[in-house]
Amino acid sequence: MNIIQHPVPYYTKGHIRPVKFGVIHFVSCRYYEGWKDKPYDMEGILDLFDKLGTTAQFSCHYIISREGQIYQLVQLADTSWNAGKSVVAIPTYTEKLNDCSIGIELVGKEGDKYTTQQYQALAELAVFIEDEVQKMNIGSIEHWVGHDWVSGEIAVKLGVKEKSKMKKDPGVLFDWEIFNRERYRFRLETEIKVNAKSEFKKEILEDLSASKCFKLWMNKMFKRRK
Repeated sequence: MNIIQHPVPYYTKGHIRPVKFGVIHFVSCRYYEGWKDKPYDMEGILDLFDKLGTTAQFSCHYIISREGQIYQLVQLADTSWNAGKSVVAIPTYTEKLNDCSIGIELVGKEGDKYTTQQYQALAELAVFIEDEVQKMNIGSIEHWVGHDWVSGEIAVKLGVKEKSKMKKDPGVLFDWEIFNRERYRFRLETEIKVNAKSEFKKEILEDLSASKCFKLWMNKMFKRRK
């Protein structure tokens, strides 16, 4: 997984609560002066975060371009300003998700469908984040939620968010079924690869693909049953 580093200075050092949530957003530069005719341009989007992030108080851990390229703005060990005034009411009432979340922005805008490359990159990144958060002992991702889930209509009804500032991202066209299916697929492939490498130490090279590991594993299981 190729991740381009683009650090920004506006974040909070560390996490004051264990990480429990991954929050998915959308972002474009459609309203950013000089870039309105190129809303998906990564140069414009990164410039938007660079120049307006401090004054507008926003940042994120990752951005995924329309082509599936991943950019990292804030390290997982630190708190990005991605969720603002937010709340999860069930199963445990939790406000201020900045303190306990990892934020991912998908390049897009309201009314857009997301690309296959974005779903695949997001799923692989989600599995990576789940594993890294636990390795770093900073929490455990229990839920992946949309910004609209935590800073949308429910947050307004609970008095956490002003209606005029209610969030709509990643929007109704974000397909949670595709995301969860792809995330499960990457999780399964990761587990198969790890297990296969431990079982086929003499046969497997470091860069052997998960699909080849799976075939070797299946062949060996079939031979055992004969």
